[in-house]
Amino acid sequence: RQLTRVDLSGDGAFFRIPCESRPLAVTGDPGFDCFRRLQPPEIPAAVNALKASTSLLVLAPPGAPGLQGAASLLPLSFGIDDFKILSEGLVDEADLGKGDVLVVGLPRNRKLLSRLPPGLAVGDGWFELNGKRYDDPNDALFAVFGHPRSEGRYAGLFYPLSDGAAEGVARRITNYGKYSYLTFKGGQIQDKGFWP
Repeated sequence: RQLTRVDLSGDGAFFRIPCESRPLAVTGDPGFDCFRRLQPPEIPAAVNALKASTSLLVLAPPGAPGLQGAASLLPLSFGIDDFKILSEGLVDEADLGKGDVLVVGLPRNRKLLSRLPPGLAVGDGWFELNGKRYDDPNDALFAVFGHPRSEGRYAGLFYPLSDGAAEGVARRITNYGKYSYLTFKGGQIQDKGFWP
């Protein structure tokens, strides 16, 4: 194995590496030691991806007043100007493809959760994250992941297990912009991290 340093300046550089025989492989920066701009598929989804949304559709559950308040508060706390809040039952496929999506509560349409990352599962009155189960009414989850219908767009899930859990958390999520997921208990952060 031979390592050769190539000085780079500008968009490209020509180089020549003399070899005794035909190389089996040529690898540039195999240890990813140089700074480079990450490609979109390499960047984990994060709260900041939703905060940067130019068009956000917020899906609120029907008949849940505590969650309706969170559905109104979240886009405002993210500083988003262009958002629309609709009841999940009133959304059609065309609406879903127009922008990023934020689901508040557990959706009836499970296709909205089709791109949940490995390590995250949700059900009626519970969620699991990285092998830990949360089922206390004071627990809440906020997670950002790939959009179920559009590449390059994002979906978020705010899933408090009670109206009380929603009230203590919604305003605080914006402070954790770089993270992919957050869990709270009684309004206090419990876990935060990034998807692989």
